[in-house]
Amino acid sequence: MTARTHDFRHFESRLASLLQSTVEEVLHRQGHDARRSEAPHPASLLSHDLAERIDAGDHTIPDDPPPSLRERLGEDIAGVWTGVKLIAQTLVAKARGDAIEAQRLHDELQYSDLDPAWIEALAIYIRHFDLERDRIPYVRHSQADDFVIPALPPDAVIGLIGDWGCGTAHAETIMRQLASHRLDALVHLGDIYYGGTPRECEVNFLAVVDRVFNRPSNPMPVYTLAGNHDMYAGGEGYYSLLPRLNPSPPYPPGLAQEASSPW
Repeated sequence: MTARTHDFRHFESRLASLLQSTVEEVLHRQGHDARRSEAPHPASLLSHDLAERIDAGDHTIPDDPPPSLRERLGEDIAGVWTGVKLIAQTLVAKARGDAIEAQRLHDELQYSDLDPAWIEALAIYIRHFDLERDRIPYVRHSQADDFVIPALPPDAVIGLIGDWGCGTAHAETIMRQLASHRLDALVHLGDIYYGGTPRECEVNFLAVVDRVFNRPSNPMPVYTLAGNHDMYAGGEGYYSLLPRLNPSPPYPPGLAQEASSPW
């Protein structure tokens, strides 16, 4: 399933999502705000096209960019395409366990004429890709009533929102609409895009809710559950986010989110 906000597109495949996250990291390091610019960056469009191919089960990465995008973006996308293609090919090689080919592609990117941001971003996301599921830092309960937060007022207003953490201007507009209801607590039902990486959890989620609700001056508890996208980077971003949501102080003791489900 694919969702759109302007040119924001996400996919169910972990491999496709980490490709998108890696290219977004490159653009961030180059000073581009890919999700808020009026025109999508060519690297984003190219990564979305390859992510769609991967999500459909086709792991063959073509040598040349798609003709439709080449016509739309012009012939000057050769360098950008080289970076996106090599990142995609490296991640595909990692996915099939071909360490030799992954290293060869990594070296090809490292010694290319591309901006160093490409190899820096790939190094980060190779580490995310290598995180195995049994290394996800789950916080496990020992008793059925662990992680229960203090009772809210009987007339409490609780905001529920899901599939929200995409970092777009539309996402912030939706959060401002929720803020107009003067919430006592906010619960996000999961999915910080694309791969739930530490930077995505910070920029797409925490920074937005803190800004919209002015939480440094107006502490309001926020909780977030784990969706599939939150685990694509090995849970590193998601679980490092939890202790930063409602820390004491300024929040009263007991409001911290200690696990993936506080209720």
